[in-house]
Amino acid sequence: MTKTRWGRVAVVLFAGVAAGLHIGKVPPAIPTVAAELHLGLVAVGWLLSLLAAIAAASGSVFGSLVDRVGHRSSLFAGLICVTLGSLIGAEADGAVLLLSSRGLEGVGSLLVIVSAPVLIWQASKPEDQRLAFGLWGCWAPAGTATMMALSPLLLSHFGWRASWQAASAMSLAALVAAWWVIPAAKPGPRQARGGLGPVLRRRVSWLLAGNFCFYSLSFMAVFGFLPTFLVKEQHMAADKAALLTAVGVAGNAVGNVLGGWLTRYGLARWQMIAIACVAMGAASWGIFSDTLPVAARLGLCLVFSIFGGFLPSTVLGAAPAFAPSPAHVATLGGVVVQGLSIGQLVGPPILAKLVQSHGSWSIAPVYVTVTSVVGLVLALLFRREELALAGRRI
Repeated sequence: MTKTRWGRVAVVLFAGVAAGLHIGKVPPAIPTVAAELHLGLVAVGWLLSLLAAIAAASGSVFGSLVDRVGHRSSLFAGLICVTLGSLIGAEADGAVLLLSSRGLEGVGSLLVIVSAPVLIWQASKPEDQRLAFGLWGCWAPAGTATMMALSPLLLSHFGWRASWQAASAMSLAALVAAWWVIPAAKPGPRQARGGLGPVLRRRVSWLLAGNFCFYSLSFMAVFGFLPTFLVKEQHMAADKAALLTAVGVAGNAVGNVLGGWLTRYGLARWQMIAIACVAMGAASWGIFSDTLPVAARLGLCLVFSIFGGFLPSTVLGAAPAFAPSPAHVATLGGVVVQGLSIGQLVGPPILAKLVQSHGSWSIAPVYVTVTSVVGLVLALLFRREELALAGRRI
């Protein structure tokens, strides 16, 4: 390849952001949806966690499937699923249809986020790949933050169904753009099919998935509970709390791009992961400190988010380099996404139980620090793998 196809990279990123909209549309709409459809706490919990549960249970399997079926076709299938799922959800009159449509969105989102990195890798020349993956790491924070920022307007003027319809429309637009810009693979020699076995037998696969898991355990500890903290502890209006949370999450997108740029110009992957872990652990002590003013704590949330963004771009960009073969790139990506989703799924309940048992939020920075220290240890172990890849001895 003589040059990076940045237009193709942008379209794939658009597809990821469109998938991220379906994550961000739910939290602000929960009170309205629960009241209108008479949802109980269990149904609300599943509505919030179903996407993460699907990815946590089957990310590696879907990754292997994508490598076998094809990355372009899988991206299209994923966008079709999230588009239809959101449209069906907008017409729901009860918990069964709403949760079923959410399950379809979960399958679609997983197909998109597993297939997209391979398409970006294929569209980028080697010297641009780390920056391209830094951009790709923005899909979740950019999509989530955009929808959370738009939700107060949509909810107040049009109702929660408009959020589902808007997310569906953006997914459809991403599907059309992807169909127009991403070419079908050229016929060539038959390549070996991917499979889970070779990926799971590599220690580096577990290190990358573990890093993503402990990162999400930390990240969800802060941003999963930030709206609740602002409303209940600081008596802030719900719409303002949602907007401030969206700004904090958007900082993660900035960190992803900055992380991709720094790795492009010299910093090793393990160093980026280590910096993220240290910064997140340190910032958590100020975020949960009762002695600091709210403005300072929110500023530290932004620091936490930006430096934390170093990790997703680094881990996602490592998959093509550390996969056993080109036929296993999406499979390794699925394993990594599964680690992320496990952290997203179990992190909030673990922290909630700790806070409840301890009787205050002062236990939260201890929890974040422990997860960050584990992440730092995994980064140091990953250093050996990175040096070995570069052909150097430790």
